[in-house]
Amino acid sequence: MAGAITTLFVGVITAVGRSDPSSREGLSKRTSLVVPLAVASLASFWEYQVTKNVPEPYLDEVFHIPQAQAYCRWQYGTWDPKLTTPPGLYWWSHFLSIVSGFTTCNPHFLRITNVIALTSIIMLAWKCRTLIIRAGVEHRRDLTPRPSQVPSHEGLLKQFYEIVNSEHLHDPHLHATRLEDFILTPLSVFRIGITRLPHIILQLIPHISLLITFATFVYINGGVVLGDKTNHVATIHLPNSSISGPSSPSSPSPFFSPPSSPPYPPSSQTPSTQLDSSRHPSTSNSAPSPPSPSPSLPSSAPSSS
Repeated sequence: MAGAITTLFVGVITAVGRSDPSSREGLSKRTSLVVPLAVASLASFWEYQVTKNVPEPYLDEVFHIPQAQAYCRWQYGTWDPKLTTPPGLYWWSHFLSIVSGFTTCNPHFLRITNVIALTSIIMLAWKCRTLIIRAGVEHRRDLTPRPSQVPSHEGLLKQFYEIVNSEHLHDPHLHATRLEDFILTPLSVFRIGITRLPHIILQLIPHISLLITFATFVYINGGVVLGDKTNHVATIHLPNSSISGPSSPSSPSPFFSPPSSPPYPPSSQTPSTQLDSSRHPSTSNSAPSPPSPSPSLPSSAPSSS
């Protein structure tokens, strides 16, 4: 059964690796092997140590494991009122038990499903970040410094007037930044935000809809959890900071890590390179034209009579 679970795990990671949008051929062979194996090895070692020392359900597992085992027995009408979350994890565990043939759904198997889910989520988050970086590179505008982006020497008031009446963001390069740019750049951001407010709201619709949906759920449900509302009231809980403190920065770590590969094919030029080539045709890679032959001069030797 462990072999079936391992095969399923490798299949999931392989499918994720092939969907790498940062290159036309996906991840390199070395990366596609080392990264998943490293993450899976660490998570599997952690699960093995937990199961070895604590074989029985503990903490929240006292509620979650019996519920997942009921789903593994096709008892979808059974529900513990102490549970506070939707049954997605229990469906996932039941699906894996059907695929792998591990029908007992003991604590060891159910913890392995968490290992598989955790590793898959990390890889998917990694791929999403690469997709965002690639989109930013392929669809960016020309970022070459211009005189209008460099602070002039005619005074802060003239710069302020130009920034307020400009449709472009005042964001000079770091090497060209002066003290007044710490004032002009926020003003430029504020003005563009006001003038392009409809466009910004349109871009924020997914986030706004999520916020409205959550507020509607809390209003209809009468709380932030599905069950056991009396023991899950929003309040200040300082001991919980020992859990949320390490998990909050570590959970989005795949988004802050460097991209797995260049966001564009190595053989192609970046947009800035293409723009520079168009501005300076003489520096392009075209072969130089052969020199034209010099005109023949008339012979100065005296002619023989």
